[in-house]
Amino acid sequence: MAQSQNSRLNLTEIDGYLIVNLPAVITDPLLQSHYATISTLVETSRYRGVILNLAAVSLLDFGALQQIRRICQANSLLGSNTVLAGINASIAAYLASLPEPFDDLIFCQDMEAARRACG
Repeated sequence: MAQSQNSRLNLTEIDGYLIVNLPAVITDPLLQSHYATISTLVETSRYRGVILNLAAVSLLDFGALQQIRRICQANSLLGSNTVLAGINASIAAYLASLPEPFDDLIFCQDMEAARRACG
């Protein structure tokens, strides 16, 4: 699969997984604009799983987090597990400070663990 053009998201297929490399600053509008693209790829390509790679992310707001959750839920309804990989310490601290639980999201430290978690 070719990398996505006209986008700050980098979409790549590796060994049957859709890898979504997120940029340093992710916002609600950025993710909203790519929601349909990701869902359509999941529906039509039957990936083994989807990995949202947050390794480069340095800024994440609550709206973007809700969009990530929405992407994960839609992918699940389409039969594909979605895992968040590469979370850094500052993002982890931010998430831990929020009153809302994140039991519905799967976090992994690296890409190999994310592949295993996808099933």
